[in-house]
Amino acid sequence: MQINKEWKITKRVSNETSSGLGQFPPLVAQLLYNRGVKTAEQATEFLLPTKDSLHAPTKLPDMDEAINRLKMSIDSSETVAIFGDFDADGVTATAVLALGFLKLGLNIIPYIPDRIYEGHGLNTNAIDYLKDNGASLIVTVDCGTTAVNEIAYAKTLGIDTIVTDHHVPQEELPDTKATINPQLEGHSYPFLGLSGVGLAFKLIQGLYENLGIEWDPALLQLVAIGTVTDVAPLLDENRYLVSAGLNSMVHSPLPGIKKLMQMSRIDKKDKLGTGDISFSIGPLVNAPGRLDHAMKSYQMLISSNELEADELANDINTINKTRQNLTQQAVAIARSKVSEDEPLSNITLIWDEEFKPGIVGLVASRLVDEYSKPAVVIAVEGNLARGSARSTPNFNMVEALSSCSDLFTKFGGHPMAGGFTIRTQDLHLLKTRMQEINPNTLPANPSQQTLNVDANVRISTLTGDTFNMIRLMEPYGESNAEPLFLTTGVQVLSVSFMGKNKQHIRMRILHQGSVWEAVGFNQSNNWVDSYKTLDIVYSVGLDTWSGREIFKLYLKDFRNPNPM
Repeated sequence: MQINKEWKITKRVSNETSSGLGQFPPLVAQLLYNRGVKTAEQATEFLLPTKDSLHAPTKLPDMDEAINRLKMSIDSSETVAIFGDFDADGVTATAVLALGFLKLGLNIIPYIPDRIYEGHGLNTNAIDYLKDNGASLIVTVDCGTTAVNEIAYAKTLGIDTIVTDHHVPQEELPDTKATINPQLEGHSYPFLGLSGVGLAFKLIQGLYENLGIEWDPALLQLVAIGTVTDVAPLLDENRYLVSAGLNSMVHSPLPGIKKLMQMSRIDKKDKLGTGDISFSIGPLVNAPGRLDHAMKSYQMLISSNELEADELANDINTINKTRQNLTQQAVAIARSKVSEDEPLSNITLIWDEEFKPGIVGLVASRLVDEYSKPAVVIAVEGNLARGSARSTPNFNMVEALSSCSDLFTKFGGHPMAGGFTIRTQDLHLLKTRMQEINPNTLPANPSQQTLNVDANVRISTLTGDTFNMIRLMEPYGESNAEPLFLTTGVQVLSVSFMGKNKQHIRMRILHQGSVWEAVGFNQSNNWVDSYKTLDIVYSVGLDTWSGREIFKLYLKDFRNPNPM
């Protein structure tokens, strides 16, 4: 299905408005200003993030209490359980704490719940297991803020709990030794965009700094993977955490990550981008948690043995291929379920017995991409159904789910995503109520995607020093989108198609006397043989061919400037 995309061109910033960025070329100043960077000091921090970008962990709520409790564990050789989650953010967060704690001599029990049989978050059976195996302290990652009853139960067994979590708290908070969550009120921490693994790292950073010990920079490899896959904003200290993590992966990857890079054929690069995580490494880390058990990913990430890591990586790759096939089948079913009047509703909400619980989030994300509106996809298993929701920026998903909380046996999430368990008999009622929420906040034309274009430019202005400065804006991701440019009236010299289904398009184009190479992934449906001249929206990058780096345009959309 070809989506009609709207091109929203950012208004050109005046020299007066961008005066704080006067040291930069006008185009670079425009790009920085578009991302909220308005002064030279902010620009330096944004373009050249350093270790100094990290905020003091003790500004987070309850961090001091957590550090003091963990120091007691170190002194008493206490057994500490790390309770994680089955997605890449939760798995990498579990691995960060495990590696950090083990280096301090702590006895640990890592525990990641089964997606199907346990679901997200603490549960009493898991707590019993941890108690039976000697744990007297549980540290959660990427969960725990809403586990009021479960943490109360742990306390009856003599188990203390430290929560590290970034999910939105409910009105009642659990009775913990410490709850480290920047979403809580009453703290001075200046950045609210840390992912679960980011908060796990802040606990390690705080503990190590308190003990006067250097933390291992290799931990940032794990932080980068979890932060990018969880679509955390790549602003503030996340820019350092991700950029430093990517750099560490290039020069001295952890054994498990090295195997994932080899499997993804990105191990020969001298520079990694967030796309390498989003489209290659992240899906591999996520795959076992979707269809098998996330402990396989955890074991691979913490492994110091290359042979063990290789065996685990091969197993994970096989699981991921199965995941890919199941996702393709589920997306086909989902499209068939979107009825003729579905595009007129506020939200896509579908369910089927063929859907697997581990992939419904992927299907929901695909539907959001295709229909540009929130999507909820639900796997039905007899009397119970498990759903995953993905949203658009103008629709707060966790608030929407909260308004239907009486229908759920379990739910949670954040503004852009959520998950729940519900009785199958209540699905029709859920659909009715969800589709009545906030209709006025959704786009007037939900079938239309918007491309936010940074500037209308001549292609030649993007080369040389300007291109090098554009690359300093990496890593790209949430809240720091890859810059997009518009160029009008380019002449098409040649066209060819690539891919198994000829879904990708390659062009040679002429603009103002210079020839440029351009490629558009999944853009072939947009091509009409009669096109001779185009207006194009694109990003810029380098492609390696026969050992040479070639400047290339990556097409996001194109159209005939003179439609009939």
